[in-house]
Amino acid sequence: MKTKLILLLIFIVQVSCKEEKSDLERSWILVEQNAKPNSGGMYMLRGLLVDFEGNQMTYSYITAKDETEKKYWIEDNVIKFDTSTFGKIIHLSKDSLIIEEDTNSFDMHFRPLENFSFSTSEKEDVFQNLLKNSWSIETKKSNQIFYCDTTVYSGGMSEEANDVRCIVYETENKYWNGISDYEWWTLKHFDDKLVLGISYHQTENAFFQITANLGQVIYGQYISAFENNWTKVKLKKGQILSSKRLDAMREMIIGNWVIENTIEPNLEMLDSVEYHSELTEESRTIEHKRNGITKTNLKENTINFSFKRNGEFQIKANDKEIRSGDLWELTNDGQYIKLEKGIVGNNFIKILNLKDNKLQILKKEMIDAEVQKGIKFFQTFLNLELIKKEN
Repeated sequence: MKTKLILLLIFIVQVSCKEEKSDLERSWILVEQNAKPNSGGMYMLRGLLVDFEGNQMTYSYITAKDETEKKYWIEDNVIKFDTSTFGKIIHLSKDSLIIEEDTNSFDMHFRPLENFSFSTSEKEDVFQNLLKNSWSIETKKSNQIFYCDTTVYSGGMSEEANDVRCIVYETENKYWNGISDYEWWTLKHFDDKLVLGISYHQTENAFFQITANLGQVIYGQYISAFENNWTKVKLKKGQILSSKRLDAMREMIIGNWVIENTIEPNLEMLDSVEYHSELTEESRTIEHKRNGITKTNLKENTINFSFKRNGEFQIKANDKEIRSGDLWELTNDGQYIKLEKGIVGNNFIKILNLKDNKLQILKKEMIDAEVQKGIKFFQTFLNLELIKKEN
């Protein structure tokens, strides 16, 4: 009787271990880290992708080109390698995996990826689809419209980065409203699965696992730093205007424009703005310093914009050049004027209204605060009503 009881207990333990390993054996993505009281800080690992299969563990970062494979085993809930450990499993279910890196560091919260496979060629189809259009995504907490570009994002990325490119997006939520600046996007192919990663303040923020690419709509599940559980959503392709309509808009924009009215910022509030740091723009595509628009320029309406037929553009303030370049163009949905090739927030001008000889724009800009000791700036949105200047 005693022998039968021991055998029964061994069987129960074996079944339990098999069920646990069955829950573990899939692909996971790290979506949240919680620091321990004595951690003293931690590395940002959001976007770490891990796959467990048999005795093989494969892992890679959302922005990395390469993957690492290691043999592992589990001992007292600790995931071990030959020379190190990955961490201790403190929670495991079909929907969630929590691993304690160690008792003095942090806990890693993973969510599972769905089992949808894409080939390399299918990944390229999705990549090209994302490039050619604007896309919108709506969740319970935010609405976004974003534009992807092939311009390489170089801010803090290694040469081995996984096609990390620049992105601009509009967001409406309770955390932040406006047009993004200096952000990146990447499309990660991991264990034949496709995950779109997007940054916020240049750090890993939102992940969208793609489950189907139907051209006009891309289906999948979405998770972010603000929404840490998967939500089934879809990316919708933005409206593409006809060549005739875009040409007509472009013709209306060509010319010299001066300010008729400043809606934002509130000119009466400019003198009470809290200033931040030196006026320097370090783009993630090219580093450069430039002249700044000043409070006086705004108050006296001395800013003007020039868009030429050959693609050249110029922004001046009181005859001082703020920015110029060889290329301006419209996005194919007619929502933005895009300056230069590198997509960053300051290079996007949102068209709020275009009619007759009037143009209303919204543009992110750094304003020279005209402080005596050192040049200081604050970043704001210029909401300007422009009128075309007669030649």
